Amino acid sequence: MPTPLPGDADSDVMDKEEPSLKSTTMRAGAWSMGGFAVGNVLRLASNIILAWLLVDDIGALGLMALVNTFLQGLRMFSDVGLNFGVIQHKRGGERVFVDTAWSLQVIRGIVLWMACWAFAVPFARFYGEPILATLIPLTGLMTVMNGFGSPGLLLARRNMDLKKLTFVELGSQIAGLVVMLTWAFNSPSVWALVAGNLTGSAFRLVSSHIVFREYRARFGWNKAAASALLRFGGWIFVATTLTFASTQIDKLAFGKVFDVWSLGIFAVAATFSMVPTQAVLRLGNQVVFPAYAKVVNRGDDLSRVLDRVRLPILTGTGLAASGLYATGPWLVGLLYLPQFQAAGWMLRLLAVGMLARVLSETSKAALLAIGHSREVALGQAMKIVGFTIAAPIGYHLGGMVGFVAAIPIAEACRYLSISLLATWRGLRVLPGDLETCWLTVLGGVLGLGAGDAVAGAMGAGKPATLVAFVAAGLVSALPWIPHLRRSVREFRRDTRSG
Repeated sequence: MPTPLPGDADSDVMDKEEPSLKSTTMRAGAWSMGGFAVGNVLRLASNIILAWLLVDDIGALGLMALVNTFLQGLRMFSDVGLNFGVIQHKRGGERVFVDTAWSLQVIRGIVLWMACWAFAVPFARFYGEPILATLIPLTGLMTVMNGFGSPGLLLARRNMDLKKLTFVELGSQIAGLVVMLTWAFNSPSVWALVAGNLTGSAFRLVSSHIVFREYRARFGWNKAAASALLRFGGWIFVATTLTFASTQIDKLAFGKVFDVWSLGIFAVAATFSMVPTQAVLRLGNQVVFPAYAKVVNRGDDLSRVLDRVRLPILTGTGLAASGLYATGPWLVGLLYLPQFQAAGWMLRLLAVGMLARVLSETSKAALLAIGHSREVALGQAMKIVGFTIAAPIGYHLGGMVGFVAAIPIAEACRYLSISLLATWRGLRVLPGDLETCWLTVLGGVLGLGAGDAVAGAMGAGKPATLVAFVAAGLVSALPWIPHLRRSVREFRRDTRSG
């Protein structure tokens, strides 16, 4: 049993007995990606249905995007640093440590809800949308519900026990989507989105305490545990604050510079470009970072496993970026009405930014595992600075196209900062990143050429769009075949030895 924290009178351990790290990581990765795949199929399908329902009022989608941006901020602020602290600390599985983390989580959720009331009116006035003054305090209830979620959610991530966690998350998503789509079908409005999100959070709160009933929630406080959490989470708090600003600054600025109609179209493109990023974020938070932390806590050399863990992530990301860049306009043409055509060229630019962001995330997980959360915060700050400089210049030179192009430029600023800091800390990430970028460019250009050639030969119409989409996607994947084979060989070897 681990040595108790100083001042701890109740040091019972809540960690489960561990099988081999390799088998645990593979099992966790399978559950994480399985849940992600199902969740995103549901999310994308609902996004397309909403776009068709609101085709006569695309501005409503823009207003929904503003609400969703605010909701995303609440979700990020309601879980700042505590999950990472429980995962990273050697004593993170002790009862007193978990009780302290859970108590901090509850307090944060209540404080954030109070902040919603304070900022609702200024936010509504800034965008000239009075309805936001009502929507914000109502949606702010999500922070309270997320704060009171079971402590088992914290420990499931630490132990990479993602089966139950996946069921809770998928169940809450399905419950929210059912309410949202039913409401939107009968009365399309932003209230459908609000009702869906509140339903999902309520379901998550209740189901987490049922599914993780062995981890009884209780308030507790230990000075040493709180100090360890806040010391590690201090820079995580700064990084998460900056993360919200850096990941949502495009939508916030877009909604102010352009109209909500254009923002609704931009939100369609952003939905597709975010899927690969969300996959890596999910893997990073639920699998890669906990695995790295276990390696570090055991005293092993992280650099020995870094390349092998990153290989399938970089391969999948590069393949997705190549495909989205090559197929963007035809993908939008197949799934959406002509009013959304501009989302096609937006998707191409956002695919470039998606690649840079994912490369940053793979280095971020390694930096956090070795305890360097400050570098993560600095990387987010660099992205904000990059966007603040590039967006006005881009808008002046190229209007909306130049403004959207500022997003991948800002992501590149963040990537350069984090990758250089990771290299300085002895993490060898640049060679794999450079190879990924080169293959992505090659695949994207080849796929784009193939799609244009097919579209030029066949002319307009849905059949030509479908064939161009397939041709562009297949050709863009050709440069990645050797890496895909290598990833499959590595997976089979790990399966046999795990």
